[in-house]
Amino acid sequence: MEIDAVTFANGKKAALAACTIGIPAGFATRGDLKKSFTAWLPDREQPKDPEAAPLVIASSLYEPYPKGAMEGITGRSLGKYVQLVAAASENAEKDPDARQQSFSFGSVCGTYNIVRFSGSRNYYPTVYLPGGTQQFHIRVNDPTIPGEQILTFLQQWMETLVPAQTWPESLPLSDPGFTAGELTASSLAAFRANMEQRMHEEAVCFQLGFQVVQEEITRASCTGSPDGETILADLAKVREEYAAALDVVIEESADCIRDVSKNNPDNELLFSLVETIRDLNPLEQVTQTINGEEYKTPVSLAAKKAELFSTPEIRKMEEKRREEEEKAEAVRKKQVEKERTQIEAKIEELNREKASLNEQKERQAEGLASKKEEFYTGLADLEGINKKLEEANGVISSLTAQKERLTFLQRRKKKEMEEQLADEQQVYSRLKDDLFAAKKERAERDRKWDEVVTLEKGKTQEIDARIEELDRQLAEQNETLENLH
Repeated sequence: MEIDAVTFANGKKAALAACTIGIPAGFATRGDLKKSFTAWLPDREQPKDPEAAPLVIASSLYEPYPKGAMEGITGRSLGKYVQLVAAASENAEKDPDARQQSFSFGSVCGTYNIVRFSGSRNYYPTVYLPGGTQQFHIRVNDPTIPGEQILTFLQQWMETLVPAQTWPESLPLSDPGFTAGELTASSLAAFRANMEQRMHEEAVCFQLGFQVVQEEITRASCTGSPDGETILADLAKVREEYAAALDVVIEESADCIRDVSKNNPDNELLFSLVETIRDLNPLEQVTQTINGEEYKTPVSLAAKKAELFSTPEIRKMEEKRREEEEKAEAVRKKQVEKERTQIEAKIEELNREKASLNEQKERQAEGLASKKEEFYTGLADLEGINKKLEEANGVISSLTAQKERLTFLQRRKKKEMEEQLADEQQVYSRLKDDLFAAKKERAERDRKWDEVVTLEKGKTQEIDARIEELDRQLAEQNETLENLH
C-alpha cells in the first residue's frame, strides 16, 4: 500500500487518556490502544516488523499543564497560543531541522518538528488538549516518500483526533439560555458574567496574536527576517482579527437583544441589558502603539450600535417612557411653580415684617430722644451756677486783695470791706450748696434715665434678634428659590 492511498475510513480508534485518535486502515498495531500504541504500514516482505515498515506511527507522552500555565486560554485563543509557542521555540532553536511549526487541523491545534537520525525522518506532533499536551511520533523509514505526502498524512491523522474534554469557553451571546424565557435580574447577571468571559477570551486572543508578532520582531532583530513590512502587515492582521471578533460580539449582542425583546416586550430590564452590552464592549477601534506610533483599526459595527441595539419593543418602551417623563415633567413644573409662588409670598411676608421692625426701631430711637429732652426738663442750670460761683469767687478774691492793702489808719474802711466780704462769702457758700444739690439731682435723674434706656435697649435687642431670624429665613427661602428648576 502506498502512503497516498492510506485512509482512516475503516480504521480503528486508539482511546488514550486525553483523547481518541484514528489508526489508519490496513495498519498493523501493537499495544492495547488505550494507554499507548504503535502502528505501522506493513512491509510486503516483513509485515510484522515495524522496523522494516516504510511508515510507523505511535503515541508518546501526555503531560498535564503546569498550574496556571494555560490561564485564560480557550478553544478560541488556542491557535494563537500554539503559534506563539512555535514562534518562541523557533527563536530559541539554532538547528533548522528542529524548528517547530504550528498546525491547526479542524478543532485540533499543535506543533511539530522534524528530527533526522539513523536514516529516518521523525515527525513529533504535539497536540494541545484541555488539561495537557499529547505527543505523537511519525517515523518515516522510506526515504523516497516525499515530505509533502507526510505532511498530508499528518493533517489527515490529526483530523481524526477528538479531545476527551472540551475547552472552557463562553456561550454565544445569543444562546437560547439567555434569550428564552423571562428576563430577570438573575438571568441578566448570568448574561453579564458570560459576556465578561467572552470579552476576556477575545482580549486574550488579541494579546496572544500580538505576542506572536513580538516573537517575529525578536527573530527579525537576530536574523533580519521577516522584514519590517511583513511585521507591520502581521500587526495589522492581528488588529483586524480582533476588530472582526468585536464585530461578531456586536452581531450576537444585537441578536440577543432582538430575541429577548420579543420574549419580554414590556420588561424594563431590557434597558439594563442594552446598557450592560454597551458597558462591556465599548471599543470603537483597536489601537496598538509600536515604537511610539499608534496604529488603529476601526470596529466597523461600532457606529451602528444605536440601530443594532434597538428593537420595536424597546422603541415602544422608550416612547412610553418619554411620554411618562413628559407627564412627570409637566407635573414637576406645576409643582415647582406652586412652590415658587409660595416661596415668593413667604419672602414678601418676611420682608414686610422686617421693614415694620426697622420702622419700629426708628420710632423707638426718635421717641427715646424726645423723652430724654422732657425727662431732663426743669433741672437746675449747672453751667449758670458754675458761672456765678466763678464770679463770686472773683469778687471775694478782689475784696480780699483790697482789704489787705488798707492801712491801720483805714480801720473804718477795712471794717466795711470785711462786712462786704462776709456777705460775698455767704453768697459763694449758698452757690456751692446750690451746685451740690443740682449735681445730686442730675445724678439721680441720670440714674433713672439709665433705667429707662436699659429697658428700651432690651426692647431693641428683641427687635434685632427677630430681624436676624428673619434674615436667616429669607436666606433659606432665597436659596430654595434659586435651586428650583
